[in-house]
Amino acid sequence: MTGPNGGPAPSAPAPTEWRGTSLLESYVEANRDRYTPEALEAAMVAAGHDAEAAKAAIRRVDARRDAAPVVASARRTVYVAYGLTYLVLVMALLAAPSLYGAGVIAAGILTIVMGVALAISRYWLTRRGAPLGFGALVSLPLILLVIVGGACYATTLRSAVPV
Repeated sequence: MTGPNGGPAPSAPAPTEWRGTSLLESYVEANRDRYTPEALEAAMVAAGHDAEAAKAAIRRVDARRDAAPVVASARRTVYVAYGLTYLVLVMALLAAPSLYGAGVIAAGILTIVMGVALAISRYWLTRRGAPLGFGALVSLPLILLVIVGGACYATTLRSAVPV
């Protein structure tokens, strides 16, 4: 039960203190850089946790760390797609001829709706990041973007653009 510096691994909390593997994962995450997986597993088992639960927590933390670059790339892609779509649609709404400031009102509604869609997308990317690949991560956010952009075009811009 020694870490890279030769000292003992920190004691793991007793099973009654931590319920569920997500708390074991928090323990592993907090100590993963300083101690070997074997030392962390031994500390969790010594504290009374199941050996398989300890191994599973270490595997899940490692999988999240391995997926971090993919999640970051997907997040950047989604933010750029939303930003560019928002700019194009707002510019089109404000440039289209309208009565009584309908373009400004539509741009305000678009801001709110795209904000909600982006919040859902951000939640999806944060919660589903580790086990999914890039394509699966960006699928829901881009589907929401197409729905919002298409609805905006169909309800507002289509009537202002001659066909």
